[in-house]
Amino acid sequence: MSEKRYRALIVLGQTGAGRGVFRIMLIKKEWQIMHDTSEQGDLIEWLLISRQVLSEKERTLFFAGTLEDLHDPFELPDMKKACVLLADTLEKGGRVLIHGDYDVDGLTSTALTLHVLTALGFSCETVIPDRINDGYGLSDNSLETIEALDCQLLLTVDCGISSHEQIDIIKRKGMKVIITDHHECQSHLPAADAVINPKRPDSRYPFRELAGVGVACKLLQAFCQFVNAPPFWKQYLDLVALGTVADVVSMLDENRVLVRYGLDKLNQAPVPGVACLLNLLNMQGRAVTEQTLGYMVGPRLNASGRLGNAQVTLKLLMAKEIDAAAEYARCLIQYNAERQSLEGQLVDEASAEIEKQSDWMNESILIAARDGWHPGVLGIAAARLAEKYSRPVLVLSGDDEVYQGSGRSYGDFNLLQALQASETDLIQYGGHIKAAGLKLGRSDLDSFRLRIQQAARGMKAPESYRTVLMADKVISESDLTVDLAKKLEKLAPFGENNQQPVWVVHNLRLVSAQPAGNGRHLKVKLQLTQSGRLIDGIAFGLGAADEVFQVQDLVDVMFSLEINAWQQREYLQLNIKDMRLSKTGDLLTDEPWIVEKQYLMQPDIQRVSALFNVPAE
Repeated sequence: MSEKRYRALIVLGQTGAGRGVFRIMLIKKEWQIMHDTSEQGDLIEWLLISRQVLSEKERTLFFAGTLEDLHDPFELPDMKKACVLLADTLEKGGRVLIHGDYDVDGLTSTALTLHVLTALGFSCETVIPDRINDGYGLSDNSLETIEALDCQLLLTVDCGISSHEQIDIIKRKGMKVIITDHHECQSHLPAADAVINPKRPDSRYPFRELAGVGVACKLLQAFCQFVNAPPFWKQYLDLVALGTVADVVSMLDENRVLVRYGLDKLNQAPVPGVACLLNLLNMQGRAVTEQTLGYMVGPRLNASGRLGNAQVTLKLLMAKEIDAAAEYARCLIQYNAERQSLEGQLVDEASAEIEKQSDWMNESILIAARDGWHPGVLGIAAARLAEKYSRPVLVLSGDDEVYQGSGRSYGDFNLLQALQASETDLIQYGGHIKAAGLKLGRSDLDSFRLRIQQAARGMKAPESYRTVLMADKVISESDLTVDLAKKLEKLAPFGENNQQPVWVVHNLRLVSAQPAGNGRHLKVKLQLTQSGRLIDGIAFGLGAADEVFQVQDLVDVMFSLEINAWQQREYLQLNIKDMRLSKTGDLLTDEPWIVEKQYLMQPDIQRVSALFNVPAE
C-alpha cells in the first residue's frame, strides 16, 4: 500500500467522513492461518485430521452415518424414568403440557414433540413464553398458564434446567415433570421426576452437544422403542435439522447424521409450513442446504418470537393444510421484514450514539442507550455492532425509570465477568461469557458506564482489539479447481466444529473490482499469476475495500470455494472473506499503522524516519 493511500484513509478516519473510520479497520484485520505453508498433499485428508476425524469408525460416521448409527437414547440419564412417566400418563388418559421456547430450537422442539406425541395417542397442550413479557424459560406467567391448563404431566423442551423455583412450585401442585434441555447445568439439578440433559455431570452419553430439538428427538426415539410403536420421529427430521442448525451447535457426531437426514427430508417432502416458506423464498428447484436454513429460513422462523408472537411460527410448523400454512408463511415474511427494518434502524441509531462519544475508540466496551428501542432486536443489534466495531457492545433501551438491554462480547472478552464487576449499579443481570442481559435504573446509567468501562479496560486494553479472521491453510493457485470444490462439498453439512474450509492464496492480480448490493459488497476478477487464468470472486460486506485496493495490485485472498452453474457449465467462484495487499518486505507499505503508532506515541518525524528507515518527507 502506498503511503499516500494510507494517509488518505487516516484522514477519512479522523474526520469521520463516510465510512472512513471503518476503512482503517478494514486494513488492520489479523489473519490466523492454521497451516501457513502451501506444501503439496491431500487437502481432504489434512482437513479431516485438523477436525480430529481420525479413526475409520469416525470417518464412516462423518461421511456415511445412518440413523442406525445414532447412540442408544437410554444412555441418557433418566431416560427410562421419563419413558415410564409418559407410558403411565398415556395409559391413564392424562394430558401432557409441552413447554417450549420462542427461538427456532425451542419452537422446532415443541412442534416435533407435539407431532409425535399426538401420533402416539396423547392429548397435549403447549406453552411458548413471550420474549418481551416473559423472557426465557419458565416464568411466573408460565406458571399461571400451566395451572389453568390442568394437565397431569409437564414436559419441557429446550428449557427447564435452570428453573428450580418454578419446578418446585409445579411439583407442589401435584404435576409430574420431565425436563429435556441441552443448556449447561447449575450446581444442582431441578427437583423434576426426570431430567434429560447430555450435559449433566453424571451423564455418560457419548455426545454432549445435542441441540434442544436433538434432546427432544432422543426422548421420542426412546419412547417409541419403549412402547414398540412405529418410529414417528423419523417423519419430522426436517424439524430436527432446522433447530440444530439454527442453534449453532457442533456439526459432528449425531448432529451431523440428524441434519443430513433432515436436509434430505427438506429437499423431498418438508412439513407443509416449511414447504410454503421455502416457496416464498424462491427455493423451487434449488437445493436446500444448511446455509439455506441458517441464513434464510431460520431468521424468518425467529422473527415472530423477536416481535412478540412466536405462536405464528409454531402454527406454521404444525399446519397440515396448505392454505393455512401459506398464510402463516406470509406472516413470517412480513415479520422478518419488520424485524430487519427495526434492526437496521436500531443499528444506525446505536452507531450514532456510540460515535458521538468523543473517546469511544479508546474504550474496551461500547454502550449505546436510548429510549424506545424494540426489546426484541436488542441482542441481534448488539451482535452486529460488536462485529462492526470489533469490541464488546451493550445496547440498552429505556422505559420509564429503567434501562433493559443485551450485550454481545467480541473475541475472548468475558462479558459476564465485566458485568459482575459492575453489579452494584445493576438491578439484575445474567448470561455467559459471550452474551448477557441486564437491567438497571435510569439514574445509575452514568455510574454504570464509568464502572464497566473501567473494568473492561482492566480486562483488555482498547488497542489490543483487532478483527481476527481464521483460515485453514495456505494453498497454491494450482489447487483452485472445480474438482477440489466438489470434493469439499462432501464435507457438508458445515457448522460449528466443521466449518466450511477457508483457504488463503498469495499473490493474485486484481483485474477488476466493482461494487455490488448497493455498495455493500464487492465483485472482483482475479488473475492467477502463474497460469494467467481468471477467477471470479464475491466479497460480501467488503464494499469499502474498493478504496483500499487498485486494479493491478497483487493481493492475498482469504476465501471459501464455491461452484456456480450457468448454461450447463460449472465455474469456480471465490467467496472472499478478506483481501489484503501482498507483502513487499517494506514495513511502511505492508503495515503502515505500526509506523503511525510510533509517531503518535512520540511525534518526532526524524526519529520515526530513522527507526523505520522511511523518508521524512
